[in-house]
Amino acid sequence: MNIGTFGKYVSYLRISRDLSIRQFAEMIGLSPYYLCSIENGRRKNPKIKTLGKMYLALGLRKDEMEKLLDLYAKANGQASADIINYIMENDDTRSQLRKERDHCSEEYWNIFIEKITK
Repeated sequence: MNIGTFGKYVSYLRISRDLSIRQFAEMIGLSPYYLCSIENGRRKNPKIKTLGKMYLALGLRKDEMEKLLDLYAKANGQASADIINYIMENDDTRSQLRKERDHCSEEYWNIFIEKITK
C-alpha cells in the first residue's frame, strides 16, 4: 500500500489496527463518508482536533503521529503543527531562525523552509 499521502496513511493506520471505516469514523466523530473522502484524498483538511482524536483512537506512537502531522501539513501546504507550536513557544528559536534568514541567500532560505515543512 502506498502510504505517501495523508489519506493513504490514515487508511494504513486504520487497517493496521483492524478497524473498519465505520468503526473508526464513529470513534473519531466523523461520518464514514467523510472518513472515506479523507482516505481517498478528496478531503485533506479535517480539523486539527480530529487528528488528536485519531491519535487517541489508534493509540499512535510518537513517530506515527509525527508522520501523520507531516503528511497533513504537506497536503495543506503548511508547516507541521507541532513544529509551529515549538517555534512559537520558544523565543530563542524564533530569534535564531530570523537571524539565520537575514544572513543567507533567498535561495538557501527557501531550500531550508522546504526541508523543514516536508
